[in-house]
Amino acid sequence: TRIPQDTNLATEYPKRSEKDGILNWTTSSLTIYNTIRALSYPYPGATTKIIIDGNVKTIVIWEAKYIEPESSQQSINMPGKIIDANDNNLLVACGIGNIIITKWNDTNGFKPLLKIGEHFVSTNTDNLCAS
Repeated sequence: TRIPQDTNLATEYPKRSEKDGILNWTTSSLTIYNTIRALSYPYPGATTKIIIDGNVKTIVIWEAKYIEPESSQQSINMPGKIIDANDNNLLVACGIGNIIITKWNDTNGFKPLLKIGEHFVSTNTDNLCAS
């Protein structure tokens, strides 16, 4: 038997915004993985910033593989650091654990070549400066 919803007890979630998709690399690999999954197609994708050749670029992440962390301790690498990279995958350090990014592009739809040692940042671009 169906029970009608009591509209007085109902809640609404506001429409998703770009801010919902900004990845915070200091969180766990599971949190980052779930954020990427939640914001993949048809949504606008999860985003992060990186400095490439002195320019701040937005990277949109569409797919990733979760790696179960060996422990709940913080990563020995700085969160957001690309630990390993090839044309198809990026191994990235998170606050706890690591994640494999399998599908990404810049805001123009191109897949930039990202290198080991480069670093994604968890910040508002208003405060991010290329050095």
